[in-house]
Amino acid sequence: MTNREDDSRLSQLDQLRLDGAGDAQAPDIQQTAVDRQRILSRRLKQAGIGLGALLVVALLIWGGVSFWQNRPLPPPGTVTGLVVNLQETPIANAIVSVDGLSDIQTTTGEDGRYTLDNIPPGSQRILIELPNGASGAAITVVVGSAQQSDLGVSRLFQP
Repeated sequence: MTNREDDSRLSQLDQLRLDGAGDAQAPDIQQTAVDRQRILSRRLKQAGIGLGALLVVALLIWGGVSFWQNRPLPPPGTVTGLVVNLQETPIANAIVSVDGLSDIQTTTGEDGRYTLDNIPPGSQRILIELPNGASGAAITVVVGSAQQSDLGVSRLFQP
């Protein structure tokens, strides 16, 4: 029986009961109670299966989220490079940082070279600025886990 048929049968059974069936209809009333019990039992089983499936899905999601949150982070990577002006002269003290990660920053040495350590793996935007803020560059790089990425030479206009 479908739920629609069950609803129809329950309505009929309720109507029979409400009509005040007398002793002459006692077998019908007993059959009504048995039918009602059978229908309600079937519905509870269906609901139990639905609730059981919902519980399984919820546990799988919770377990997946818990696993994802507790997984070890991959080792960070390193980015290196050289900053020069348009005449190919190294630029000292240029500020090199990772966009959005204020704690990862360095300055170029006298030779214009820099090394940024502890960069989270993935796509990162490297910002390079002159010490006086006159010009700069932004370079997107994919940082590998426990790998070094060399950005090569970055040329900046230096007034």
